[in-house]
Amino acid sequence: MTITGIGLTVRATRAPRWGNRMLQRNNGRSSRVRTENSQGPVGWRIVLCALAVAGSAAAQSGSAAIAQPVLGLMFDAGAQTVRTLMGIPAAAQVGGTLDGTPLSAVAIASGPGYALALENGTGAALLVSQSGRQPLAGVRAGAQLVAVSPLGTAAALYYGDSGKASILTGLPDAPQTLREVTLDGTPSLMAVSDDGATLAAAISLSANESTVFSYSASGAGQALLSDRLFVSLEFVPGSTSLVMATQAAVYLYQNRQGLQLLTDQRDGVANVVGAAASGDGTRVFIGMQSGQVAVHDLATSTQTLLTCSCQPAGLWRLRGKAVFRLNEPGGGPLWVVDGDGVAPRLLFVLMPAGGSL
Repeated sequence: MTITGIGLTVRATRAPRWGNRMLQRNNGRSSRVRTENSQGPVGWRIVLCALAVAGSAAAQSGSAAIAQPVLGLMFDAGAQTVRTLMGIPAAAQVGGTLDGTPLSAVAIASGPGYALALENGTGAALLVSQSGRQPLAGVRAGAQLVAVSPLGTAAALYYGDSGKASILTGLPDAPQTLREVTLDGTPSLMAVSDDGATLAAAISLSANESTVFSYSASGAGQALLSDRLFVSLEFVPGSTSLVMATQAAVYLYQNRQGLQLLTDQRDGVANVVGAAASGDGTRVFIGMQSGQVAVHDLATSTQTLLTCSCQPAGLWRLRGKAVFRLNEPGGGPLWVVDGDGVAPRLLFVLMPAGGSL
């Protein structure tokens, strides 16, 4: 009998006859019966051992082919490239770099697993992923600022020489230019909805004041809110509702309900660095320099505070419905807020070998 496994061949044969004759000669009839009967169990033991070894080899081969999950991507400004975050929120580790020429003005779409970036020197717009780099066909070089939508299906690129922003849809597999929008000034921040229908931009019209404008399909800008400084703009995933954060307050703008103050210093919110909504649009997560993260429930207007041993620098969306990175590489361990479980929690990310980036 021959058994073939992965890189393994085992042949089982009967015991030599001279061995049986010796046993018969020495032990008589009773021994002969035992010897003849033992040929079956011995043969099957060989077969079972061979199957076990082949199965183990197959299992090891299969496990080697299983890819480690990717939690998201992040821009490493020091290395001027994109890095992976491997694993799951409770067991994440900083991965390697996606090598290539230096990058700038990077916007991350962790859900579909790509980054929209500008190549240093050429200014070419690229899609960067674990599969490699892909130039955006039909998109001219020279943009100054880029943004991607929460789910990564749309993007915006601002060109200072024309004062216009190009809105792309169909990302990442079939990108196409939807329209161009003339802005009311040079933006410091941009956000685009997942369907590409609405663009938001924070524009400084005076030295100490910035205004958020909303640009719909009509093209005309609508002023939504003015403040000294806006730290983040992001649409609620799958909608045109906009979350706007200043250093001291967080607002929500909805087309029908208008502008709503969600939280401010009276609720313990201060030194805000970023705010973003969960994937289902029921909660807003707010990062603060103090190391606290506020989780604001939109239905009940209640707020929960989490505290970490870190100094958040922003809120960057990772894979999941409510998973965000809180700080940049190079300033100690990376921290993640995981809101996908029963209760939100703060977790740190393991650093690569060597302990730092």
